[in-house]
Amino acid sequence: MITYMESSLKNTLGCSSCVIQMGTPEVVEAAFTRNRNHFNDAHKEYWKPLVRLDKEIDAAGHLFEYFKDILNLTKAENDFATKEGFAAMNLYTSTLKNEGAKVLNDLVENNKIGVLVIGRNYHNDTGLNHGIPEEFQILNFPVIGIESLPDNDEFLEPLFRHDASKLDLDVKDVWVRNFNRNTNIKIWAAKVAARHPNLAVIDLSSFKCGHDAPTYSYIDKILDASETPLFVS
Repeated sequence: MITYMESSLKNTLGCSSCVIQMGTPEVVEAAFTRNRNHFNDAHKEYWKPLVRLDKEIDAAGHLFEYFKDILNLTKAENDFATKEGFAAMNLYTSTLKNEGAKVLNDLVENNKIGVLVIGRNYHNDTGLNHGIPEEFQILNFPVIGIESLPDNDEFLEPLFRHDASKLDLDVKDVWVRNFNRNTNIKIWAAKVAARHPNLAVIDLSSFKCGHDAPTYSYIDKILDASETPLFVS
């Protein structure tokens, strides 16, 4: 059960995970044990350790306490496994951002328009995004997600150069309730898109997520102020 996630944004109140996703393992267990324990019937164990992805040391400690007896782990083995896991996560994240940078550089060099999808990770599922990103790609508009936006100075400095506040990795100027990681990233992505002349935006939502619901008007106002093309679904 992932309680917190990593984030490169600064000065936020937190980077908590979605409470629905966080609680899903509990719901799954309840569904399979309500009337009878299907795990026991199948001679299976159900594991649901807590883990936070923003602090490697804490993650290692929680995982060790949970799995040391179950897997007969030593602390050294657990620390090594945790380190490898975080390295894989960081490699995945940096790969996304590097690929995003390539797309954005191509847009600028060839004076083209790309589409930034502002949504949650599950909007990669065609059953939830309704195939909208694919339709834009068919029309030759490159599509990237918010996790693919670079967060380095080389990318951000030109966009925020003329801002007196220089809040290039900060959302507190427009979003003070910044305790949820993905909601913070959505607001930040809107700020980036508002300053990038080669981006249009699709703001996707599903079942009007409780964390995201208050952000729709913020994102709309940010992009309206910059006259950035915006499609909301």
